[in-house]
Amino acid sequence: MKIVIITVAGVSSRFNKDIPEDEKILKCLYFEEDSKDTLIYQMLKKSSYADEIVIVGGYKYSDLESYIEEALPQDLKDKVTLVYNEHYSDLSSGYSLYLGIDC
Repeated sequence: MKIVIITVAGVSSRFNKDIPEDEKILKCLYFEEDSKDTLIYQMLKKSSYADEIVIVGGYKYSDLESYIEEALPQDLKDKVTLVYNEHYSDLSSGYSLYLGIDC
């Protein structure tokens, strides 16, 4: 069985610098015109060979959930397992990886 773990839990502080809180976006979900032109969509398409894709999120987790539900084709959506990292702001990405492995 092939499993891919994608960690996107961070707050994207440099990406969202000088942007009001209510306008901030999760970096992997940013697009200008087409919702398929996101970093997460590209990572998922390249991971389509896997049997399971674990995505560990934290910051703006509900936005990630909505994107997965609304923008992904069913064949990819069926492979995705979402994991919430409640320590996204105080622990490093290594903890996200741990949660991905542990799920």
